[in-house]
Amino acid sequence: MSTLGVVVAAAVLVMSPVAVADPTESTSPSAPPTTETTETTTAKTTETPAESSAPGPGAPGETPREDAAPASIDDFTVSATFDKTSYATGEDMRITVSIKNNGTTATTVSADAGWSPAPDHVRVRDSGDLRSDVPIAAGATVTMAFVGGIGNPDVTTGRLRLSVWDETGATEFFEFTIPVTPRFAHASGTAFDDRDGDNRLDAGEELGGVTLTWQNSLYDASRFTVTTGPDGTFSLPRLPTAPYFVSGTAPDGLLIGYRSVTVDESGLDDLLFRAVRQITDLAVDLEFTEDTYRRDDTPTVRVTLTNNGDLPLTGILAYCNRGGGSQGMQGAGPGWGALAEDGVDIAPHSTLELTVTEPMPEHAYLYGHVVVGCDFGYSGVDEGNPYDNDRAAVPGMRGDIVGFVGRDETGLAGVRVVLVSDGHCPIVAEATTGEDGRFALHQVPVGLYDLYLYPPAGWRIKNSNPSHTQLVGAGPADHYIQAEPGDTPTPELPEQPADCAPGGGQDTTTTSVPPAPQGSAPPGLASTGASIAAPAAVGVLALLTGLGALLVTRRRRTT
Repeated sequence: MSTLGVVVAAAVLVMSPVAVADPTESTSPSAPPTTETTETTTAKTTETPAESSAPGPGAPGETPREDAAPASIDDFTVSATFDKTSYATGEDMRITVSIKNNGTTATTVSADAGWSPAPDHVRVRDSGDLRSDVPIAAGATVTMAFVGGIGNPDVTTGRLRLSVWDETGATEFFEFTIPVTPRFAHASGTAFDDRDGDNRLDAGEELGGVTLTWQNSLYDASRFTVTTGPDGTFSLPRLPTAPYFVSGTAPDGLLIGYRSVTVDESGLDDLLFRAVRQITDLAVDLEFTEDTYRRDDTPTVRVTLTNNGDLPLTGILAYCNRGGGSQGMQGAGPGWGALAEDGVDIAPHSTLELTVTEPMPEHAYLYGHVVVGCDFGYSGVDEGNPYDNDRAAVPGMRGDIVGFVGRDETGLAGVRVVLVSDGHCPIVAEATTGEDGRFALHQVPVGLYDLYLYPPAGWRIKNSNPSHTQLVGAGPADHYIQAEPGDTPTPELPEQPADCAPGGGQDTTTTSVPPAPQGSAPPGLASTGASIAAPAAVGVLALLTGLGALLVTRRRRTT
């Protein structure tokens, strides 16, 4: 195995600047780049996590030698390049990591400059193209660029902590140091009660007693608090230069919007913090313009905002997909216009109608639908905002629903299982458990359903009946349903209209495709004791957040 080399160098990088959320931020010129190079050697440690990453693809067209050992973490040479030889507190560090495969075979490589509570830690501000499972051929070099920074003014050396791992999950940790010069600046401004709703500071609207908390985004232990005086003004004369997340509390039930600001060496003056009241007079309505979309369509949503109050509503923004479901629209991008930028204004007793668009969410096809769910309010204020949502079908994906019905490990034969949606043809498929208590419903359209269970005489379902289920992707969605001796009324199936397919389902041996659910969303989920299995491509987190989003999704309107 070769000796792993570590190099720290200063070089010029070409990168896009970091986006700044606050319009009052000024950008200071960077110091001239230098070609001065410093080399250091860093000790390495290796560990193998309990779970390893799945192998990635090799280099295109490359055939590994049968007698060659697989490339591993010990075959990598890792270096980190900074765009300057030293930095000030809070200054952007543009960093490039280079990883060379000195082995004779292809593999994959991953890198992360994760979080650490250490006071000298170089925190990642923009992850750039730090990524996992990148194919790297024998002799090839992979580069990853990102932006970091130091927020702690009490250190003079920043330490970049980098972890690199190969396709087996074997990991090595590296540290790279860079000089840091402490730097401070000031911030001042005014808080005001926007009583007339015009989003401007007018005479007499100055608001005292507002407490503002400034949290350093690059160093968690750095936090500053200031309270406005009777004239509504505040001043922080000595702040470490850094990006901050600012939140506030106001008297009399007023709300202060949170925001991000960056303090550079010139400081910040004339900041305005707007205090508003909870929105009670805004009615919102979201509706997809189509009931059904193809997987590569661009969903279009009709947004209707009605101001029933006597004051204007100014700077109203859309906050969407707070649950993080991967089938949900984000409320971002140019297709949302002012709702995602500076906000819209709605005059008293008037209605504003907008049409917004966004690319189809990544996993809408796997879930069988696309969701839009947004609340609407002032910038940085998310308390009590009015909310609405809608759902449209993205059909085509099918999978299997399988399960076991029984007591403990003993299966119960002869249980009729009926899969029901709330579409026009509610009975989608059905099966009967075999001697082992197992059932299978094949090639079912993905979506939310109810499982109606009809056990033989003398038996009853222990938990809720019907039980709720969701099929995501190809599945299978696997269920364990407990039965016990006893009698209980069985649920009544919804009526199947005459124009639906005869029988509406299949038994455990058929492979015919049942009719797809139509119309509005199936019922919400409940706790049933059933397990839900999703494909690895979606992942457990995506599934859980998706379920959370679906709980609040309303049914599509029907005519």
